[in-house]
Amino acid sequence: MAPGPGSGMAPADERPHRPGPEPEWEESWHFDFVAHDGSLGGFVRLVLRPGEGTAWYWAYLAGPRRAVVVVRDHELEPPPGRTLELRGPGLWAQLICESPLDHWSAGLEASGVALEDPAEGLRGERGHPIPLGLDLEWEAAGAPALEGSGYSQPATAHGEVLL
Repeated sequence: MAPGPGSGMAPADERPHRPGPEPEWEESWHFDFVAHDGSLGGFVRLVLRPGEGTAWYWAYLAGPRRAVVVVRDHELEPPPGRTLELRGPGLWAQLICESPLDHWSAGLEASGVALEDPAEGLRGERGHPIPLGLDLEWEAAGAPALEGSGYSQPATAHGEVLL
């Protein structure tokens, strides 16, 4: 789907950008999903922080009558080149722009933590170890809209969540 007239969006906006001069400069990608019946929802987020020489990765799952599952690492090496693939202890993750402003996919194989009490996420994320895999895709369901220094875009998500 091409960006709408006057949207200010271009296909190159989907790719990593050259860092700005500010030490705190960062760039992020964030993807939400929810099952049609509300039984499961979650998100994945990747943040590149070149001034610190790090990348952050988060994946969260939640739903009624289930433990919150968390994968969070703030000490990953940034991906090489212009790819969005991360590797770290107990984690492989990748975001792929299949078609700019139209189709993204996300893969994850990681060791996560199941939190019986969601508030534990504020106290150190101690819980039961659990493997988590994601093979998800988002396909545009509308035009992108500028928001602050980024944008959002409605999408239909589908794929597999493996616990």
